[in-house]
Amino acid sequence: QHHGSGKGPNDAVVQQLAERDAGAPLRFHLWQQEHPARRVQQHQGRAHQEGRSGAGVLIQGTLVGGLYALFAIGLSLAFGIMRLVNIAHGDLIVLSAYAALLVVNGMGVNPFVSLLVVVPLMFVLGYLLQRGLLNFTLGPSILPPLLVTFGLSVIIQNVLLEVFGADTRRLLAGDIETASLALPGDIQVGVFPLIVFLVAVVSLGALQWLLYRTAL
Repeated sequence: QHHGSGKGPNDAVVQQLAERDAGAPLRFHLWQQEHPARRVQQHQGRAHQEGRSGAGVLIQGTLVGGLYALFAIGLSLAFGIMRLVNIAHGDLIVLSAYAALLVVNGMGVNPFVSLLVVVPLMFVLGYLLQRGLLNFTLGPSILPPLLVTFGLSVIIQNVLLEVFGADTRRLLAGDIETASLALPGDIQVGVFPLIVFLVAVVSLGALQWLLYRTAL
């Protein structure tokens, strides 16, 4: 026990630590004033990183929009040209994906090669559905094609569920799935999304030419 001032050696240590910590913000402020170039570099680094991130998000969003544009081609033809409300549009897309899966697993070919089989097959299926079923639903009211394609959607979904189950499936395209192109600013763009976007642009251009430059 210590008498007199009432302060022990531990109190002195605590006071020294408090004085040191109290001076830390001041020393940091003085360090910033002595190093203005460091502050400028930090600000420029943050701005560059934010700009690079924003450009990457913009590019990736544009590429994803190409995929949606491919889906929209069929919808625009059905709604805008044929005046047909096709609820089963997305289910037919999924059906074609499972057809490609069967071709890839059965023949052992690349998914891109399976397009040589799947595209003609789905063309024939779509032609048969249009001539044998959907043409009979066309009229002044949109209700008949709406009900028929809704029933077709339910049938496709349940058939796929019974045949393939509820487990997710995936088509493996190989190294192209992870391949990327380096753009200025340390931005990486996937090769596969870029191919999808180019296919969408070509398809839209071909459809535009078909509708406005031909007798159709």
